[in-house]
Amino acid sequence: MFPNASDIEIIELNDHLVSTLTDKEISKSYLSDELKITYRNKKGDVLSKTITSKPKAEALFLYIDLSEDMLIGINSKDSTHTSNITASIGYSYEKNMFPELLSFTESIFQDYRIKNPGAYSDGMGFGCTYDKPTAALIGIYNPKISFTNLIDSQAVSNADIYFRVSYFKAEKRIDVRKYIKIKHGLFKNDFQFSSFPFDFQTLNYSVDIDSNSLNIYPVPVTGMPDFLRHMSKKNISEWKHDGADYVVSSVFREGYTQNNLTFMHRYERNYHYYLFKIMLPILIILFVSWAVFWIHPTQIEARFTVSIVCLLSLIAYTFIIDQDIPKLAYLTFMDYVVLVSYFFSVIPTVQTIYMHHFINSKVDTRSIENAINFDEKSRKYYLAAYAILIILILLSVLNASDNVIKGLSFLSKNF
Repeated sequence: MFPNASDIEIIELNDHLVSTLTDKEISKSYLSDELKITYRNKKGDVLSKTITSKPKAEALFLYIDLSEDMLIGINSKDSTHTSNITASIGYSYEKNMFPELLSFTESIFQDYRIKNPGAYSDGMGFGCTYDKPTAALIGIYNPKISFTNLIDSQAVSNADIYFRVSYFKAEKRIDVRKYIKIKHGLFKNDFQFSSFPFDFQTLNYSVDIDSNSLNIYPVPVTGMPDFLRHMSKKNISEWKHDGADYVVSSVFREGYTQNNLTFMHRYERNYHYYLFKIMLPILIILFVSWAVFWIHPTQIEARFTVSIVCLLSLIAYTFIIDQDIPKLAYLTFMDYVVLVSYFFSVIPTVQTIYMHHFINSKVDTRSIENAINFDEKSRKYYLAAYAILIILILLSVLNASDNVIKGLSFLSKNF
């Protein structure tokens, strides 16, 4: 009853044999403003149809929605995430828009009513689904959109595209919704790491709408968009979902105003891993390095052994942290913690060298007593100095960062 790809055989696109065209050339043909299709119907008749993709209206509102079918993973080091998504773009044909398409759809509806008497009342309509070639053949307007932060070209070429058309007889209106399903799409984001590991990151889906000199206005679907139904979102390894939003913007490009709708998910990093498996071991190693203050100043070899081994252990943690974030031109909170820990781990070594020189130059009881007193003062003030410095760095870094997790927002300007 409904036209579909199995009922027709497309022979030529814009006077070019389909058999001689590549997949890329075929896709480009469907994006052209005017498309001539030569096809053979089910009866064997060869027919031609020219389609103009521009709507006959002064303005067209595109109601856009996006559902994240599955978030596969987040790669902090590359500032990317991988997911399966379904984007939908809906619009309506009123009485003065596409009269040919309206007449065509009405004829399908009447044909269906004849074959299925009593199936619909006069006030009702019907809906059907078309694939991309069939939608182009019958003249359905195909909104040209692109995901500007989708960096996987193969995911675009393998996208599943179809149209859902609903006809409402009483209103003389056709509602069209275009669906684009992308699997394993790799999306690029602009991650910020200054507050790492107490940071949240925003996963973006930036939808660019080609206005093509038309008055096109992208707006989210009315009611509750699927994208904002974040209550059902599941946390993934290392990340916790913490809300969703969208923003509408426009840019002037290639002589036309291009409209953009960006969907955003916010995910907070699970900082407990770094707190208990990185920062806590660093603190323990640092405490061990301060054990030299309890070793007698004359035991130079023992003091050196403890301080040097602890310093080398701290250096090893730098390589562990570098595996999780990219090479940055700025320091993160974790970098500051490691660097300050290096400094306070080196101090016992420098102090041991100084004491060794001081005691050897003045070998007497008073010199040794002075060295012991200095160790006692170090026990009192080194820990306090380290703690105060770390707190000051925490307050400074988090206050200057725009993406601090809610649990520490009271320390930042985001509160």
